Amino acid sequence: MAGESDNLIQNKYAESIAADIEKNRAERAQLTEQLAQLEKDHAYLVALQDAVGPDATGTVAQETAAPAVPAPRQDSPAAAPVKKPAAKAPKKPAAKTVKTNGRKAPAGQNAKPAARKATAEKARTTAAAPTLGDLVVALLAQQPGDPLTAADIQKRLTEAHPDRSALKPQVLRNTLDRLVAKARIDKSKQRNSVLYSGRSSAATAGASTPAEAESEPKQAADTTV
Repeated sequence: MAGESDNLIQNKYAESIAADIEKNRAERAQLTEQLAQLEKDHAYLVALQDAVGPDATGTVAQETAAPAVPAPRQDSPAAAPVKKPAAKAPKKPAAKTVKTNGRKAPAGQNAKPAARKATAEKARTTAAAPTLGDLVVALLAQQPGDPLTAADIQKRLTEAHPDRSALKPQVLRNTLDRLVAKARIDKSKQRNSVLYSGRSSAATAGASTPAEAESEPKQAADTTV
């Protein structure tokens, strides 16, 4: 069985090789015919060239050549770049003027005097307002012989003067101590409480002099009108 199988394989290989040889032979024959035709064409062209002559063939070759691209002219001056006009800066608006005594003056010149005037008016109003010490003395003078604690004084002050509602207790106590030191009010103690009372007009006038104009501490709560 093994011998028969080997024979079949050899036969198939032999047939395949024979077919390839036959195919190769046919292709060689076709190529040979093409080569023969090319040889004939070459001989014809050479004979035609000899009949026309070498000069004619050179002229035809030159005429069929691609035309050369002409070079740019060098004698023409280069185009000058076009300059763009410079952008104009926007004009600043003229300052408004205000007439003063028949003459015109810039509006800005009158702004500062107006501000200074407003500040001076505010300062005069603040100076004319009573100080915290004056308010305390006036409050205690309204009820002589009725001493009050610092908390009672603050309560009555804020009720009578709502603009003093931001008054701090420590600021009020400092003011009371200064008034006691200047003998403008009296201070006493009852048990664990510190009481303040007003003095008579004569005693207050004798104890204070014009040079003792009270200057309140520069604190926001004291200077609030």
